[in-house]
Amino acid sequence: MNIYTVQGGIGKHVMFSALIEKLSEKDGDKIIVVSAYPDLFKYHPRVEVSANFHEAGFYDKYIKGTDNNIVAREPYLSNYIKGEMHFIEALAELLEVEYDNDLPDIYIDNFAIEESQRFVENFPDFVVTQFSGGQSPINFDANRPFMQMGQLKDYPRDLAQDVVNMIKKENPDYTILNYTLPNEATYNLENTIHIESPYLFYIGLLQYCKTYIAIDSSLQHFAANRYNKNQGIVMWGSTDPKCLGYQKNVNVTMTNEHTMRPLCNTMGDVFNEDQSSWKHPDLKCMEFDPSLVLDPFDNCIKNNKELSNLLLTNVVENDNMIDINEKTQEVLKRIEAEVGRLNEKYQSVIETYVAAKDKEGQYRVSSDGKRLVRV
Repeated sequence: MNIYTVQGGIGKHVMFSALIEKLSEKDGDKIIVVSAYPDLFKYHPRVEVSANFHEAGFYDKYIKGTDNNIVAREPYLSNYIKGEMHFIEALAELLEVEYDNDLPDIYIDNFAIEESQRFVENFPDFVVTQFSGGQSPINFDANRPFMQMGQLKDYPRDLAQDVVNMIKKENPDYTILNYTLPNEATYNLENTIHIESPYLFYIGLLQYCKTYIAIDSSLQHFAANRYNKNQGIVMWGSTDPKCLGYQKNVNVTMTNEHTMRPLCNTMGDVFNEDQSSWKHPDLKCMEFDPSLVLDPFDNCIKNNKELSNLLLTNVVENDNMIDINEKTQEVLKRIEAEVGRLNEKYQSVIETYVAAKDKEGQYRVSSDGKRLVRV
């Protein structure tokens, strides 16, 4: 049996889950995962054991004197750092499995399901936001100063407050659940609520929200779970949605100067040739106007409302699954293929119209459906 190790932040762990099914098929057996966030994998039906790196007795039981094979792959030390492929694609290449725009595959437990349903009963109309992040909730110390990881990813507090206020002005009955940690600048925004709860709760809850607004951090990876079809808005600064984002979202950016360089310090790439400290070419890349964030807001809500009747009520849990017969599988595959074809046609129409106007770049439809807005 193969033992796969996953290191780094929550986002990397969530993205690894996208390949669990393929790794299990390749190995012809269930897999073992050792990571910093074992709850993310412990309910997956193709995971035999999900353990913490420091779990007592694991070494003696599963490593020492066994035939188990330890597999460790790190995309941050691979072609991924060129900035030309998605992290999941790079990981698939390293693990020698086929990549097909695979999405995260997280199963949650009964507690997360019940808690998310209880929240929805109390707050039926809600939006989830994350304006800052990059910290681990494990052994979190609220007295520890917040430190960014080197990327420009956090949305300024004053602009985040403007976004919240604008949502509440147009939708006074909406509850805004702000996903953040207490030492971050965007903690405790006015007109928001905050819940400290296990991340599996948020993975379940995101299936019920009107929409979500996030930065490149853990929330957008939670929302990408393959069981969650809801669309959200993700703001990008120095990191690139092509490498770390998901196509279903409205990915908003103010600059084309994306780069993966701040993630590459394991290969020494933190200085310029003259040994001066490297800085992102656009130091204000996360200071874009709240209107850019909110322009697609209504469209996302409309899209998610139309999807609601097609969604499972919850992520399928490990001990409560239903096998699908072959006929139903074929029907679902045909519907999924048709949705993909229509999405491609939709994008093709936009690109054709942009080209006809002698314009370049990526555009999206505005919330009123009357304009194309460059992103």
